[in-house]
Amino acid sequence: MAAYPETLAHPSGAQLALVPDVVLVKVASTPGASASDALGSLGLVPLGYGGGTDGPGAGALARAELPHAAVNDSPGLVFARTREGGGVDRDTVTASSEVEWTAPVYRTQVRGRDELLSPLATTLVIASDVAGDPENAAVLEEYGLVRNEARSALLGSFDLFDVPGATRPAFDIRDELAARLGTEVKLEFIPVVTPVAFQPDDPLFVQQWDMVQIDAGGAGDSAWDHQRGDSMIAVAVLDEGVDLAHPDLVGAFLHDGINLGTMSGTGAPTGNHGTPCAGIAAAPIGNATGTSGVGGGAKILPIAVQSWSAEEIAAGIRYATSQGARVISMSFGWDLWDPTVIDPAIAEAHAAEVVMCVATHNHNTQNGVTYPATNPLVMAVGASDRVDNRKSPTSPDGEQWGSNWGPQVSVVAPGVQCPAPDRTGADGYSADDYTTTFNGTSAATPHVAGLAALLLSRNPLLSGAEVRRIIETTAAKVGTVAYADDPGHPHGTWNAEMGYGRIDALAAVSATDLWVGEEQPTCRADLTGDGRADIVGFGDFGVFVSLNNGDGTFGPVTQVLDNFAHEAGGWRVGKHPRMLADLTGDGRADIVGFGDFGVFVALNNGDGTFGPVTQVADNFAHEAGGWRVGKHPRMLADLTGDGRADIVGFGDFGVFVALNNGDGTFGPVTQVADNFAHEAGGWRVGKHPRMLADLTGDGRADIVGFGDFGVFVALNNGDGTFGPGTQVVDNFAHEAGGWRVTKHPRMLADLTGDGRADIVGFGDFGVFVALNNGDGTFGPVTQVSDNFAHEAGGWRVMKHPRTLADLTGDGRADIVGFGDFATFVALNNGDGTFGPVTQVVDNFAHETGGWRVTKHPRAVVG
Repeated sequence: MAAYPETLAHPSGAQLALVPDVVLVKVASTPGASASDALGSLGLVPLGYGGGTDGPGAGALARAELPHAAVNDSPGLVFARTREGGGVDRDTVTASSEVEWTAPVYRTQVRGRDELLSPLATTLVIASDVAGDPENAAVLEEYGLVRNEARSALLGSFDLFDVPGATRPAFDIRDELAARLGTEVKLEFIPVVTPVAFQPDDPLFVQQWDMVQIDAGGAGDSAWDHQRGDSMIAVAVLDEGVDLAHPDLVGAFLHDGINLGTMSGTGAPTGNHGTPCAGIAAAPIGNATGTSGVGGGAKILPIAVQSWSAEEIAAGIRYATSQGARVISMSFGWDLWDPTVIDPAIAEAHAAEVVMCVATHNHNTQNGVTYPATNPLVMAVGASDRVDNRKSPTSPDGEQWGSNWGPQVSVVAPGVQCPAPDRTGADGYSADDYTTTFNGTSAATPHVAGLAALLLSRNPLLSGAEVRRIIETTAAKVGTVAYADDPGHPHGTWNAEMGYGRIDALAAVSATDLWVGEEQPTCRADLTGDGRADIVGFGDFGVFVSLNNGDGTFGPVTQVLDNFAHEAGGWRVGKHPRMLADLTGDGRADIVGFGDFGVFVALNNGDGTFGPVTQVADNFAHEAGGWRVGKHPRMLADLTGDGRADIVGFGDFGVFVALNNGDGTFGPVTQVADNFAHEAGGWRVGKHPRMLADLTGDGRADIVGFGDFGVFVALNNGDGTFGPGTQVVDNFAHEAGGWRVTKHPRMLADLTGDGRADIVGFGDFGVFVALNNGDGTFGPVTQVSDNFAHEAGGWRVMKHPRTLADLTGDGRADIVGFGDFATFVALNNGDGTFGPVTQVVDNFAHETGGWRVTKHPRAVVG
């Protein structure tokens, strides 16, 4: 038998070099025999073997170059090295009765790192349309290949074939089979080291060099490990329409869009260009089909141009804005369009906080950025090549085009040989349903649009300007052209070819504070002890108060502190929670802020003004303790029944408490539970809401957590410590019921007037309730309304706040929802069920009044 091939070509284009002393072994199933015994008889040791002679083999390599990594062994499939460090004797190992087959291991470099991988001996991957051709099918039968029905069902436009017996392994026959079929035949590669980062199962991801280059996905920590896009964010693709039936895009659309030529119909293709643009921006990630888009969890809004007039472009921008798109991708430019027609539409979209990404064009021209990328309200996107320079005719890909550049360039993104969905059937750029060579600033632009969608998915409260700032300030300073400060470019060093640099998805996502659904920092609380709620706002330069006049009106706005503010003190919503609670038992709310280096308090003077800001704890803070809004909820609640709020923090390894000393200072921080936490229990802000409420009527707050498989409770022992976490409901949870933070608000409120909190959830098809049994457990989950829900009524977290409050003074919470056209109420029947939904105000709504969650907090207080 011939030696293993010295080199192999990888689908990404990388050349793989043989590692001679390492091999992948499929061990024969022999009763009573171990893999180690089988390997030992052949002079091999498992790759992770730590004893014996430590020669230059990959066992040493795994420890020295790949710390913390695990070898990708599976039952019967073992990576091994030669005991003495010499080359693997293929004939001897393969001939052993204890071995079914072997495969070589190869090394390649990825961004300066050694990566090891192996092609399986028993599988080949071939495009379905090629394999389905009768003549080709006969060739496959000649080689003895058998289609694996189950695996092929998950591979989209590819079929996976088993190579029976591996008498001629896949890596030996791949090239000759490809020559006979006249098309590419793929090996199935597996990594030697288990990928600890998210790796999509989309078959073409291995060819998506662009996604690895910008650190969206791939080995190691990447953007997709932190955010993969959210369906509440829509990216409008203003282009030649999108293939609505493409298998890689099915389910990805906000809706079917529009044709701008007829202003009717759908956003189906009028040409080839839009489908790959849409796929790069937001093709679903991890759907076992095709490619992965940068913002693959976001929705796509397809908008099809027909004649490419200025009027169509303006109409498309306005249409995208009206449909709620937060991002518009525009991979085009023409200097003869009339700016007086298009610029107003751009200005309207900008005012609506829409991020617009526009291509600079492909003429390789200095000062040649085309319109509308020249409009300062959009992000002008240039193209980079595989070696992180501006794409030019001298780039190593050999393609004779270049990205236009000049003073308008914001950032660059990969723009050459980008895999993407193509129109299906006979249309499109290729005979397949995918193109692997989508090029130009047209390809670069949707990368940036997809990144904008990732950031907005992580924090939908970001303004368009904030999204742009984050993308620009985190861009990688790559390429051969020097960067320098420039008065017209405030977000860091810049140059005319690369702008602020090539986008860095991981850096941008990491720089974006995770939104946790809070509408801070505007609060309502009783400041004067008269039982009436006053307004408190944390502004740019201080804290402002408007006191209740006693008749539902409010007095003048007065500044009461020059701290706890954006400019005065440097407080940020994404870093520094601020709250109001009674700390001294006088019935008047005090201010508590979780700053960089500790907890700070300003006590109420009794008249709605506040005393000096004092540090009361050196923990629970961004720097002091490493507490993060996106990981560690912090709350105030009375844990001991003395009428004074205590601090509760859900940390990395448990729940921590600092009890109130009675005067607005706090005792030492104590761990009171080893659950409900980021590491201890795996609780996540984006998946698992945690709350404090009195469940037993003793006046002391208990812990309630909505986990993966149910609702869990830890009852207060009466002294600020808690009993064990107990599951009390097998619903309202991420897996048990499919409840999502971004779709299904869950709350605690007293629905029956017994002083004990009940569970209320706004689901897909209605409002659901579980009444408290009086002891911290709950009765069955019951649907009490067929409105206020994601499907039943079309209510959305990012458009339609819903809350619970006692509207009638009977001590029982009613439902209040701020809808599209009005404010709606469902009154409590007194037993935890609700009456009909009634419109009570024709304002405070998304359309009526233009109220936005990201700009306009609404609340019900009493």
